Amino acid sequence: MNFFKIQLKSYFIPEPDIVSATKKLSITDGLFWAAYSTMTTPFLVPLSILLFGVNAPVGYITGIPVFLVPLAQLYSVKVSQKTQNLKRMTVFITFLDRLLWIPVVFLIFIPGYYEKFVLMIALLSLRTFFASASGTTWTLWVPTIIPSEDRNTYFAKRNFIMKIFSLFGYFIALLIFAGIKDYEIALATVFLSGVAIFSSISLYIMTRMPNFSLSNEDKVKKGKMEVDFKSFLFFVILFYLGSSMLMPYFQLYIISRDFLSLSPSYYTLIFVIISISSIMSQLKWGKLSERWGVKKTIFVNLVILLIAIILIICSKNAIEIIIPSILYGISQSGLGLTLFTEMIGRAKNTKIRSVSFYNLFQSLASAAGPIIANFIFVFSNSNILNVFLLSLFLLMVASIYFLSEKILLKHDRHKNKFRSSI
Repeated sequence: MNFFKIQLKSYFIPEPDIVSATKKLSITDGLFWAAYSTMTTPFLVPLSILLFGVNAPVGYITGIPVFLVPLAQLYSVKVSQKTQNLKRMTVFITFLDRLLWIPVVFLIFIPGYYEKFVLMIALLSLRTFFASASGTTWTLWVPTIIPSEDRNTYFAKRNFIMKIFSLFGYFIALLIFAGIKDYEIALATVFLSGVAIFSSISLYIMTRMPNFSLSNEDKVKKGKMEVDFKSFLFFVILFYLGSSMLMPYFQLYIISRDFLSLSPSYYTLIFVIISISSIMSQLKWGKLSERWGVKKTIFVNLVILLIAIILIICSKNAIEIIIPSILYGISQSGLGLTLFTEMIGRAKNTKIRSVSFYNLFQSLASAAGPIIANFIFVFSNSNILNVFLLSLFLLMVASIYFLSEKILLKHDRHKNKFRSSI
């Protein structure tokens, strides 16, 4: 019993060993972040429908704010180069990011369509700015402390625990929807509970984690990015263009009265199913990536995601949507782990520059995807099938490119070698 108490205590109070303290406290921070995250982000589309109707411009709402990411990355790079305390800077920026959910939620009680739309875009844009900046500073802080040989298994374990705890957030949301009959009040309560309780605990745990400062060499080192990192960035653009346009319209497809018209509780259950399938596959993907290699694992998950989209297109009722939801959860579990480790592995030059470029291109593609989808949705008279087909096409192109990437890189190196010999 005493041993159990000591072990539990080490997940809330830092140990003398910096690496061990970072690993344990990051897991604790992650599980409270997971509950906060599942009580906010997945409910942005239902909130948009509540504010703007069944055909709410969810593509614009989820896409336009991400265009602030270039400014956020420029800011995060400058901050990371100057600060001696990445922890303090990350905690402060993260606090601003999460605080901005509160005025977004209170738009429920403000009249006027266009006024609410402009305010929502402005608030979500500020949120995205701080979230993107803190994402870069966190990546330069926490994963850098953990030795490279431990990162794959550690983040597989951390993601697994976070996915389990994310179910707790969905469970609380279900209880709120069941207990509060007024849908507006229930939705606002879900958001505010996530921010006030779980986000606050997560931020407190972050303040307990060890500080980390980049070396002077890392801060000033310049040079060209490796060819394989540039190639990876091109794949990232294709992948996030295709995948980012899928989720908002998958959510719209589930809950809108013009499509499946499922209840808020069933909508939440779909995300529970996605989370459970992600949880059950998380540790398996960690082991398989060590056995197969990260590249092969990424490709297998891309194929699973493509099958999920095809099944979404074929789903016409509440039961049929379950299988693609399971496959989506499995693929997101594998891709979330392997894309991150692949990026870290390819960032051979300055960490600040590489991580910032990855976040920049990932975010811009994630912004453009929903906006393009919104244009297609509007100009095809709310035909959601066209959005799903474009998503499928882009992800197929990304998969083919990723599969042939090694051949293209060899050809490029051979061509450069030939030119240098002339």
